[in-house]
Amino acid sequence: MDENGSAPLPASLYVNFMRVGYQSSEFFLAFGQVGQDRATAHLLSSLVTTPAHARVMLAALGEAVARYEQQFGEIEVPASASPGAAAAGPAGAAPPREPGSRTQPGRRAG
Repeated sequence: MDENGSAPLPASLYVNFMRVGYQSSEFFLAFGQVGQDRATAHLLSSLVTTPAHARVMLAALGEAVARYEQQFGEIEVPASASPGAAAAGPAGAAPPREPGSRTQPGRRAG
């Protein structure tokens, strides 16, 4: 923390790949970079959140994209970047959890 009691901001990452998975109580989002050869992908970070907060994030991102498109025009998405390519579905296909976490995808705690 600095002298004002603020924690330093984490480093920003550039990502061009996202995989999404879920189970009844959590959403898993994995972020990474796909190489120019499209054959390699490197996982850089992952996020686990509640379904309610996933819904809030979806709404916030949707609003930001709408404002962006009003200002700069429609965003063109190449067919190779279709949302279906990044959606993992149920937790069986979710990104791996960090070692030592309470639950693993597809398993319930307790």
